[in-house]
Amino acid sequence: MSEQGRPAATGGGPPLGVSTGSGRGGYVDPNWPFPGGPNDAPVIIYGYTPSFALALLGVIIFFLFTAVHIFQLFRHRSWYFTTFLIGLAFEVVGYIARTLSARNNPYNLIYFIIQYFFIVTAPVFLSAGVYTILSALIHRLGRAYSVLLPKLILWIFITSDAIATVCQISGAALIGVKQKKREDPTSANNILLGGLAYQVFAIGIFIILSAAFIFRARKEIRKSGLVRFVAAFSLATLFIYLRTVFRLAETAEGLGGNLSTKEVYFGVLEFAPVVIAALLLTVWHPGRCVGNTISGIGKETEEVSSV
Repeated sequence: MSEQGRPAATGGGPPLGVSTGSGRGGYVDPNWPFPGGPNDAPVIIYGYTPSFALALLGVIIFFLFTAVHIFQLFRHRSWYFTTFLIGLAFEVVGYIARTLSARNNPYNLIYFIIQYFFIVTAPVFLSAGVYTILSALIHRLGRAYSVLLPKLILWIFITSDAIATVCQISGAALIGVKQKKREDPTSANNILLGGLAYQVFAIGIFIILSAAFIFRARKEIRKSGLVRFVAAFSLATLFIYLRTVFRLAETAEGLGGNLSTKEVYFGVLEFAPVVIAALLLTVWHPGRCVGNTISGIGKETEEVSSV
C-alpha cells in the first residue's frame, strides 16, 4: 500500500510518452500509481482523480430524492412524472460508479464508462418529466392561456426528447466502447454532441412556450395558489437547461478539454444544477401541487394542494 492508503502500483506505471499532467496528453495521479489491470486505461480519463466525497454525496442525495419520488408517485398517482424518477435512478447508478472509481481505481475504464453514461443521459429523462408539467399546468389552468394545445406540446417535446435520448445514449455508449478499445472517440463524441445540441434547442423552445403561458395565465396562477410551484418549475427548468448547455460546451471541446478535466466545473455546472432542480420538484411535486392529469388524459385528482 502507498502512504495515502491506496493500492501500490502493479503495472509499473503508464506507458512511455504518456504525460503525467492534466490536459489532452492525459493525466496520471502521482499519488495513485498506474495499476496496470486489464480494464485500466494508461491515464485517468477524467483528467483528474474524482472526489470521493462529491461522488458519495451524489449517491446519498439522489438516492433520497429517488425514494421520496417513488413515494410521491404512488401517493399522488402522477404517472406522467415517471420519467423524472427514471432520471433520478440513473443519477444514483452514475454516482455509485463514480464513487467506486474515486475510491477503488480512477484508471478503471468500466467505472468511468458507467458513470459517464448514466450521469450524461439522466437529465434527458429529467427533461421529459419537466415537459409533462407544462401540459399538466395547462390542463389545470385552462387551454386558453396556451399558444399550443397541451397534448400537442407534450408530444412535440416527448418526441424531441426521444430523439435526444437516442443520440445521447448512442454517443455515450460508443464513447465507452471506443475508450475500452483504446480507439479515437471523436466520431462517438460528435453523435453525443448532436444529441446535446438538439436538446439545448428543444429546451430553449420549451422555455419560450412556458414563459408565454405563465405570462398569459399569471392572474389564474395567483388565484389558484400556484405561484410558488410555478416559480419552482421555472427554476428547475432553467437549472436543467444550464446543465445541458454546460455538457454541450464540454462535449464540443472533447474528452481532455478544459471543461472536462477540471472537477470544479463538474461540481458547479453538472452536479449542483441537477441537485437544485431535483430538490425543487421534490418539495413542490407536480402530483401534489397540480394534479395527476395531463392533456385531458386520466381521472383528475379530486384534491390538489395549493402551494
